[in-house]
Amino acid sequence: MDDDEPDYLYDEDKLGMTVSSASVTLTKDENNLIGISIGGGSPVCPCVYIVQIFDGTPAAVDGSLEPGDEILRINRQPVKGKSRTEVARMIQGCKDSVTIVYNKLHANPKQGKTLDIGNIYRRCRKLT
Repeated sequence: MDDDEPDYLYDEDKLGMTVSSASVTLTKDENNLIGISIGGGSPVCPCVYIVQIFDGTPAAVDGSLEPGDEILRINRQPVKGKSRTEVARMIQGCKDSVTIVYNKLHANPKQGKTLDIGNIYRRCRKLT
């Protein structure tokens, strides 16, 4: 991560799960889409998450991204603290391809860990 990234006053609760970070570059389709739906974002949550991957789209064909993944950067630009509309515009504004840096939670159902949407949104909570 860049040293010039703003320091947000947020604590991310991983809910006892392991987290890995990765990056994927997706080439947009003929409709200028990569095939994801996003949720979260300011003012409700400082983090933006992938909610859905649409069948047959670049994101689905690639297979790297999954619902629940936290988007960290779009083409090197941090997204934490932005609204989901701002993040969608960042993606739409990319020409032919989009590079997404993301965090993936690894749930262990044997330990009672799941990735339901309530747990995902509770991951980010503002410190008071």
